[in-house]
Amino acid sequence: MCFTIPRKIVTIDGTKAVVDDGHTVDIEGLPECGVGDYIFVTSGIAVARLTPEEGVSMRSLIKETHETIQNRR
Repeated sequence: MCFTIPRKIVTIDGTKAVVDDGHTVDIEGLPECGVGDYIFVTSGIAVARLTPEEGVSMRSLIKETHETIQNRR
């Protein structure tokens, strides 16, 4: 099973996008992506598009889960 954190698209140039962690990813398979959208990235390839609301919500949930785990140590 893979785990990926939603990444926000910062810029797009053709079939390449730069996301909020600075990596460049291939978005050729998701031509509907736009700046500000969130995507799931696996091995440098965008595999799913999320709305900004979904991306923010999922990142918040991941952050809360991480903090809960850290506080139990």
